[in-house]
Amino acid sequence: MIRLSDLGQVYIVCGKTDLRKGLDGLAILIKEQFELDPFSGKFFLFCGGRRDRFKALYWDGQGFWLLYKRFENGKMNWPSNQSEVQASDFLGNYPGYLHCDMWQAYEQLPKATLVGCWAHVRRKFDEAVPQTASQKSLAQKGLNYRMFYLERTWENLSKQERYQLRQAKLKPLM
Repeated sequence: MIRLSDLGQVYIVCGKTDLRKGLDGLAILIKEQFELDPFSGKFFLFCGGRRDRFKALYWDGQGFWLLYKRFENGKMNWPSNQSEVQASDFLGNYPGYLHCDMWQAYEQLPKATLVGCWAHVRRKFDEAVPQTASQKSLAQKGLNYRMFYLERTWENLSKQERYQLRQAKLKPLM
C-alpha cells in the first residue's frame, strides 16, 4: 500500500511521454533524460499525448509501483514545458522569503516576499532586477540603496576608476 504522506517529492515530467513504456522504460527515461535516480523514493508522474491518461512510477524500497489512470471524460491540464508549471501549485501560500529569478509566475504568490538574484550585484547593479520585476521585490527596493546610487553616478568612469571607487566606498558596505 502506498501512503500519500510517505511520498515526499513528486516530479512532474512535462510534455508528452510515450505511455507504452513500462517500469524499465520509464526508469531509464528518469535516469538518462533527467539525470535523476528512479530508486530514490521520489514519485514521478508522466502524461500521454492525448492528456487523458497518465502513469506514475514509484520505488518503495522493495520494488517499483507503476500506476495508470485513464479519464473516461475530459482531459488533464498538463504542462508541455517547465515554464508552464505554475509556482503557486508548488508554493501555495508560502509566507517567507523566496530567492528567485523574478520569473513572472512567482508574482502569483500573495504572501511570499520575493528576493531577486543578488549574484549580479558585483557586476552591474541595475541588471540585478528585470525591468518587469514587481515593486514588492526586495531586489527592486534595493535599487534605491546607497550602493546602487553610487554605482549609477560612476557609470561614465573608466573601469579602473570604478574599481578603485568600489574598493574604497562599496567594499565596507558589503
